[in-house]
Amino acid sequence: KKTRGLPLWALHYIDVLKDEGAISTDSGSKLVFDSHRGSATACCGIDDLLEKKLDRLDPNVRRVLQIASVIGFEFDKEMLSSVIAKKANHHLLSQMDNLLNIASSKRFIRPCRARKNDVYCFAHDHVHVAVHAMTPDANQLHLLVGRLIRDRREDSVVSMCTTFSQVNMGSTAIKSRQERVEVAKMNLEAGKRVMDLYAYVVAGGMFSAGVRMLDGGWDTNYALSLELHTLWADMLRIDQDLDGCENIIEEIKKRTKKPADALKVNCILIDVLGTRGKFNEAMQVGWSILRENKERLPSRPNATHVTVEVAKTKRLLNGRGEQLLSLSPAKDDREMLIQNIYDTMLIYAPLRADEKQTFLLLLRAMQSCVRSGVSFLSPQAFASFGLAQAILGNDDEAFRFGKLAMDLCQNMNRAEGREAPVVTTAYTACFHWRECITKSLNPLWNSYKSGLAVGETKNAFFAVQSYFMAAFQAGVNLDELEPKMRECCKKTFSRYKDGSLLMLALPLWQAVMNLMGGSDSPHILIGEALNQIQFVKEVVATENQEAMVSFRLLRMQLSYMFGAYDTCHENLDAMEQNMKAFEWNHSVYEFWLFQGLIYLRKIKHNKKRKHCVKIKKLLKKLESLVANGNPNAQPVLLLLQAEQSVLDHTPSDKANAKVLQAFEKAIDHTRNCRLTKMEALCCERAWEACREMGEEESAESYLRRSIALNARWGAKAKVEYLVANSDSTKKTGDSRFSVSGGGSSCQRSTGGGSCQRSTGGSCQRSTGGSYQRSVRSASSYNEDSMASPPWCP
Repeated sequence: KKTRGLPLWALHYIDVLKDEGAISTDSGSKLVFDSHRGSATACCGIDDLLEKKLDRLDPNVRRVLQIASVIGFEFDKEMLSSVIAKKANHHLLSQMDNLLNIASSKRFIRPCRARKNDVYCFAHDHVHVAVHAMTPDANQLHLLVGRLIRDRREDSVVSMCTTFSQVNMGSTAIKSRQERVEVAKMNLEAGKRVMDLYAYVVAGGMFSAGVRMLDGGWDTNYALSLELHTLWADMLRIDQDLDGCENIIEEIKKRTKKPADALKVNCILIDVLGTRGKFNEAMQVGWSILRENKERLPSRPNATHVTVEVAKTKRLLNGRGEQLLSLSPAKDDREMLIQNIYDTMLIYAPLRADEKQTFLLLLRAMQSCVRSGVSFLSPQAFASFGLAQAILGNDDEAFRFGKLAMDLCQNMNRAEGREAPVVTTAYTACFHWRECITKSLNPLWNSYKSGLAVGETKNAFFAVQSYFMAAFQAGVNLDELEPKMRECCKKTFSRYKDGSLLMLALPLWQAVMNLMGGSDSPHILIGEALNQIQFVKEVVATENQEAMVSFRLLRMQLSYMFGAYDTCHENLDAMEQNMKAFEWNHSVYEFWLFQGLIYLRKIKHNKKRKHCVKIKKLLKKLESLVANGNPNAQPVLLLLQAEQSVLDHTPSDKANAKVLQAFEKAIDHTRNCRLTKMEALCCERAWEACREMGEEESAESYLRRSIALNARWGAKAKVEYLVANSDSTKKTGDSRFSVSGGGSSCQRSTGGGSCQRSTGGSCQRSTGGSYQRSVRSASSYNEDSMASPPWCP
């Protein structure tokens, strides 16, 4: 109990007991314990035990151990000899080998086998800490060790970090003001080098040590203090210590002499406020900073302001394309800081869904880039301008500037991980107009992983959020997607304590779990990830409009997929009031698809003229996009055209065949594009169409295909919904399809193939149209059930 089951401490414990005479050996060489002599030691903990043993050591052995503890957990004889020589203790130096052997025999240190012969390490971390705590002149020794390592002039980052770790621990021993300033400067340079290696926590420690060295040196060392404080605040922002970051920002703003000096730290403040979910406050700070620095910006941008800025940007670009890649390097630091503020504001402007303000910032960021020249911020400016072109409806220009952004990123050899915002903007807003959305999956996922690796956590989050949206749309297997979403939401991004960014991802995660069978009401987003009632309250409170758009789009999809059409219509009406906020995004195809399906359903039931006008306008837009080479609009167009053909057709064999050919064309296209989710939906709609037209055999085939595709996608809840709502379940005694009321199987056999599923419960449908189910495996729906209908050649 006393030694916590650790063999090393047990040996030290026995050594102390032997020294006290509490343990002795009898004539039979057996150990005998004297409880009277060992009573005091028996009450000791590990810390007291080590202190007792150290106190009984030879003073010279103890002194060598103390000096070694200052050097570190591992130490070499050369450095130990140098420190002892500097302390002018020649007696210790002459006996050093013998003293080290004694310390080793007493189990305080041991030779480090993984290193060269002259390297030792302490027997345990606890021993190292205990010895260091008993070193009276530890500060002076740390400073001495740091100076000795510095004098070696080794240029490695490890050596540099070790030097400043030692010097900073011994900083209280530095009395000279001049030396303290020099050490502060060295901490600044060392911190910058460590930053380049993405070791932000270590860099932050160096910057904070530099600040302590100056000890309020704003009056005598203004520039050095400003830079150290600013970089320290930035490291705390990256490490998500938002309170500490804001405290330092407040200190800096009190001390700065002119607005230009606070540009960098104000940019950090905008990011901190945005991370906290204070989007309006973040934007207000940004606007005020830009105006202070003579950037002429309207307080409330309107259409006229946007038109003027568009004309100004076009005039500045002057029709240039590839020539923009060869702009001269940026030299004006102030202009680069202004551009950085524009970029930071652009992270949060779309979350508020203020399209005019967002558009104005996009244009100004590009103008600033062209004026100041090429810098590390330029690729993001190009990608942002591509986003602006997408908002304007200039698909070709959006794609072109997205490509220019990626080319510029490659030409600049931009560090891996730093390209995350460029990749995210390019693939979310620019490339989907000309490339299939499935091509964005690998770049977005790789950008997320590399962003995490270099500490660009926020940019990594936006990359992975775009990846999840694209993967869900493409029909990536939910059993593979959900663990990735869980890892991100529960672990990787849980450090975003205020949740303003995490709110973008939670609706999709809950939707995925619902589709996998995690809810009895899949169209309602309540479960492990979120409660939709509480979620809406938080979104309204933080004015996180992008999170609301994501939430409504998923609610609209799930409501349509599971027959809750009233909810579906409500969410569509709400989204149509704010379409400009997402029409540039690659998730717009999902919106157009379900928007069209809802219009067609409304026409079918009430035939109002406004719905006919709306569907005609939507189809015309999709036809235009397809004609311009948009591959993602084509499957949407084909399915909506097939759906419309059902409404337009007159009952006849020829008309029926024409309708089925339209559906088969949509199915073939989605299969060729590997859009599993979309293909499953096409088969489901074809099944419904066949039922209406009385094509029972074709209906059965399409139903089997839809069930198999949804099973492949991993949507167990959708599989069970299809089974529960098929006509066959209502036909008592139909030998082709049977559902057990309380048994353990649900199977169907047909002439064209088989579809079997082992179940762990029943599948029931009530008269009210709802359904109940247990979660079951859908993996046994086999691919043979995906045969084409009998009429198809």
